[in-house]
Amino acid sequence: DGWPIALLLIASVLEHDPTLDPSAMSGQSPNIERFFTETLLARLPAADADLLVSASILDALHPELLRAMTGSNDIAALLARLAASTPILAIGEGSAWLRMHPLARHALGRLFAAFPPARQRELHWRAAQWLHEFGDAEAAARHALAAERQEVACEWIGHHLHELAMASRRGEVLRWAERLPPD
Repeated sequence: DGWPIALLLIASVLEHDPTLDPSAMSGQSPNIERFFTETLLARLPAADADLLVSASILDALHPELLRAMTGSNDIAALLARLAASTPILAIGEGSAWLRMHPLARHALGRLFAAFPPARQRELHWRAAQWLHEFGDAEAAARHALAAERQEVACEWIGHHLHELAMASRRGEVLRWAERLPPD
């Protein structure tokens, strides 16, 4: 699944520094962030690059979710173009949902962390609202917490925790209990 992007990454890094040992690269390498910045984001219009960085906070991408987050109207066409022209997006069979390659998501997530905190919270909050309406309580609550909307996150996940406990998914219930504020 990830070998095309790995080959592109190694070629790009060796192009910049032929003395580098490719086996020493990892997901934490600054070369990976540079690769995505120089080979992908630099070649995109600024608005498209910004959208990809914003999308890095999502487990899965849907055109309507990204539209809700960014206000952009031509998301579906952009995602289709990026999926066809880059190895970072994979389209689900017969679905509008896409996944971002984990290396790309990690590198772009580091760029997301450089966004102003208010913008980060706003993007998380917009994602939380859409995911809640879509019915994904866990993802909605995670984004609500990241948006510093603890009360809303507690309300949303509270309804879902009972279902998790009844389905014998106690580990997930305990992980949520650790993430939520004590009061």
